[in-house]
Amino acid sequence: MKRYVPSLIASAMVAMVVFLGCKPADRDARGYLDAQCFPDNTCNAGLSCQSSVCVRGAGSSSGGASGSGGTNASGGQSTSNDTGGSGSGGDTSSGGNQGNGGSTDSGGSPGNGGSNGGSSGSGGTSSTGTNACSATSASNAVAFCNGLALGAMTGYGWVALGAGDFITDPTCDTGKAAITKAASCLTTTNWNKANVLCMTGKVPALPPTPLAADYASNWGVQIGVNAKDPNAGMGGSAWKNITFSLDGSPLTSLRAVIHKSGDAAETSYCAAMTPGTALPITKFNSTCWDETGGKFLTESDGPSIDQVGVQVSSTATEIPVANLCLTKIEFGN
Repeated sequence: MKRYVPSLIASAMVAMVVFLGCKPADRDARGYLDAQCFPDNTCNAGLSCQSSVCVRGAGSSSGGASGSGGTNASGGQSTSNDTGGSGSGGDTSSGGNQGNGGSTDSGGSPGNGGSNGGSSGSGGTSSTGTNACSATSASNAVAFCNGLALGAMTGYGWVALGAGDFITDPTCDTGKAAITKAASCLTTTNWNKANVLCMTGKVPALPPTPLAADYASNWGVQIGVNAKDPNAGMGGSAWKNITFSLDGSPLTSLRAVIHKSGDAAETSYCAAMTPGTALPITKFNSTCWDETGGKFLTESDGPSIDQVGVQVSSTATEIPVANLCLTKIEFGN
């Protein structure tokens, strides 16, 4: 089954760089900015195909180089302004080791005009591993079974990273290849646990005086999930807050990022988050690093949310990411 990858790419806010927002993850991998061209060497409107990659046409401006992977970003206190995009998973798994996985992008935390961003990733197919799955979930919560969400969301999990960042787990396909910006997982994402979504890797330190290009290639890493498969808004009744349950490391300086169905690919909403603490939907802002501008979500937007993610953003210090696992998501009133 073909996967659709919404992204949550937040835009850069630097001199001479245009704010791009957060790219949703429900788009096909081809034809979008920094993604592969269509087979006929064309791209979506406003983009041109160069060396088999979609880029902005001559004379257009860009919010910095983009990362790779699939849509939204989460927390962190990095000096970057962007949120990344997220990917989507593969077909339903049959008791396998992993269910899906596209790679996604996510941006950095608020700061001094860094530029991050990324193009959408693409999903994987079903897995046939040996991890037994016993997850169940209430109607207002999300649990996971071999990469597939259960309960209030029923899409697939994904990871995303910048070109200068590293994820060593999960891996891709039977060869267990590394997932990178340049090599999104187009087949099967190998999750290491049945009932949670986990990632391990590293976010390198930014230089003492980071430039837009530094943020563009090193915005951090992200893990998240799509609302449905194919991806669409959650539906159901409105909710007032969202709680992310996580374990592993790091558990501080994180950002939550969500995307709303129907919004442009470049529009997403983010907020600083603490694991286990309810985060009101009204805290999510399209420019969460600068709440004096941007647009806030309202409680009526809940049913339209089609993707959520958690991001570890780049800072002046290297950040090891050790089995950071998304164990549960709850929507409350």
